[in-house]
Amino acid sequence: MLAFVTLLLAACNKNSLSPDKQNYIEMKLKDKVWASSLQTSYYQDTLYVHASKGEQHVTFKMKFNGKGKYTLGTDQARYTETVGGDVIIGEYSTGNSGGTLNITKYDEAKKVIEGTVTANLTMKYPTRESSSSTNLNIKQGKFRVDLPK
Repeated sequence: MLAFVTLLLAACNKNSLSPDKQNYIEMKLKDKVWASSLQTSYYQDTLYVHASKGEQHVTFKMKFNGKGKYTLGTDQARYTETVGGDVIIGEYSTGNSGGTLNITKYDEAKKVIEGTVTANLTMKYPTRESSSSTNLNIKQGKFRVDLPK
């Protein structure tokens, strides 16, 4: 699993500052607008939706069954901060009922999904005392992305 996430992080373009209009996510993160290009991949029966902006990385995962509302349970949404793209300095993830990913449009022929996302994340790393908040909220998220062909 770690190798898969590392591969996703390596595939992202660190120099990209504006999201691709075809594959994008926009949301409020730390009460600031956060936007990035978005990509997807499958691992077994799980769909991974991943975005990176500099040293910040967001990943959602779910068993995709088409249009509908997906509850994001334990570790199905994750926010990670890195140094150099590979050293994790902070990590937050969902608990039992940590959010919702709502697929509002699904074009099966073109393999495109659109939707909204909200999530309540809890700090998982570092586990020691930190000056950072122990909670992180993803609000007003919207996205559009091509599914893997």
